[in-house]
Amino acid sequence: MTQPFIKNIFFITTSCLFFLFDLILFGCMQQHQIELLLCFFIVVVTKKIQKRFLVMPLFLLSLFSYLDINIFGWSLVYIMPIIILARYLDQHLHVKWVIPYLLLTAGLCIKFGFNFYLQDITISSMHVTEIFMYNIINISILIMIQKKLEKKFPSHE
Repeated sequence: MTQPFIKNIFFITTSCLFFLFDLILFGCMQQHQIELLLCFFIVVVTKKIQKRFLVMPLFLLSLFSYLDINIFGWSLVYIMPIIILARYLDQHLHVKWVIPYLLLTAGLCIKFGFNFYLQDITISSMHVTEIFMYNIINISILIMIQKKLEKKFPSHE
């Protein structure tokens, strides 16, 4: 097998696993606090990779939004600004390690804002803080895993 083929299978499998873990966490907790697939998507967007790797997480995020609020593709409302902001910050921000955290903050703020204004869903500030902290921990863990994988399997592109 070639390296691009293995990379494709890895991204598809990882996206499906995070989707499955998101479903399990949502089923156990009866609320959507820990967003593993969104954190994985943000880590993938911050790396300079081919656009085809974003298709599977985008589809699964859209499917999860259908399961969560019965609107397929609702997650694209806050994912597209994340992609645009990632490209902008990558070009104009010199401190690269802070970009995933800024993207997570922007994405969650957009999501909460749209949920509040369009669907009249309100949550407490304590709950918002919990969601931010859980997902910041997720992003940190995913970045550490990604750095270890980069050391172990260097890219020859």
